[in-house]
Amino acid sequence: MPSDYVMNRIVKGATVKTTDEYESRCNSLFGKCEPITEAIIIDIDPISQVTTLRLPNGKTRDINAFWLQLA
Repeated sequence: MPSDYVMNRIVKGATVKTTDEYESRCNSLFGKCEPITEAIIIDIDPISQVTTLRLPNGKTRDINAFWLQLA
């Protein structure tokens, strides 16, 4: 489990990035994956632990909180 497990530490408005483990697993499963180096949490579902992120380019993306750490 990542050291900054977000469900206990991050709230809406926090700046996060994906973990190194996320990039490693993504690359092994799908080829080359771009890590998220900076994004802002705009919503968190406490039951499913899925976060909605606003990326620097203005787009949004949903990702499980397990793969995030404080930026």
